[in-house]
Amino acid sequence: GYALVDQELEVGLRSLAVPVYAPSGRVVATVNLSGNAPRMPVFDMQTHFLTPLRNAAAELSAYLR
Repeated sequence: GYALVDQELEVGLRSLAVPVYAPSGRVVATVNLSGNAPRMPVFDMQTHFLTPLRNAAAELSAYLR
């Protein structure tokens, strides 16, 4: 249900993304949050931002119906 990129593309960059679904169930977009890896541990990023990102993605998906 989400993707976490931990300094794989660039040292010091951590990103968290969730899918946005079309009515067909197909993923048509993502909502992404990126930050400075040393300042935001993975656990903190998941704890603080995963639920709001999922809520935003669900709201966007509702507009596609």
